[in-house]
Amino acid sequence: MLRRATLCLVGKARRHFHKEFSNFRWLCSAANEQNILKSDVLELDIPRTSVHEYFYERIEKFYKYTAVECSETGRKYSYEEVRCKARNLSKYLIKKLKLQKGDVVAILSPNIPEYMITCLGILEAGLVITSMNPIYTADEVYKQLVDSSAKVLITLNDGAISKTAKTAVKMTKKQLPIIVIKDKVSTQNTNLLDYMKISQIIGYLK
Repeated sequence: MLRRATLCLVGKARRHFHKEFSNFRWLCSAANEQNILKSDVLELDIPRTSVHEYFYERIEKFYKYTAVECSETGRKYSYEEVRCKARNLSKYLIKKLKLQKGDVVAILSPNIPEYMITCLGILEAGLVITSMNPIYTADEVYKQLVDSSAKVLITLNDGAISKTAKTAVKMTKKQLPIIVIKDKVSTQNTNLLDYMKISQIIGYLK
C-alpha cells in the first residue's frame, strides 16, 4: 500500500514538473522573441567565396592606387603590390616551406601594412591564421604556438618582438621557421627568413 502511494506521488510530481518546465520554456522563448531587434533593411547577400578571392576580384581597376599605408613611416603599397606580395608569400609557404592545406601559420605583429598582405597570402595558400598580440610574453606566445600547432611564425624585425618570438620558438623545442618583416633599416645579423625578400615583386615564385 505504501509503495503504491509513493509511486502515485512520484508520478504526480513528475507530471507537474514536465508541465511547469514546458511553461517555462515557452515563456523563455516568447521573452527572447520580444528582445530580438530586427532591421528594416534587407539582409545582405553574403557571397560564398573566400576572403582573398573576394578581395582580388574587386581590385583590378584600383591596381595603381594605394591600398595600405603606415602612418608612422610612410611605407605604403598599391593594390597591385599587395596582390603580388601576397601571392609570392603564398607560393613560398607551400613550395619552399612545404606547408599543407589546413596547416597553421602564426602572426606576431602590430597593425602594419604587411599584416594585411600576410593574412591574404596565408589564406590564398589554403592555410589557417592564428594571430597573437605583439605585447604577449614569450610564455604566452609559446603556449599559443603549441595550442595551435603552428608550423611557421611570421613576426616583426623589432628588438623586443623578435626576441620574444625567438625565445618562444626555442621553448617549443621544434625547428619552427621564423619569417621576419623588416619595417625599418636594421643592422642586425640574423639568420631569420627575410619577409621582404620572400614577397619581392619580381614575378611569382614558380
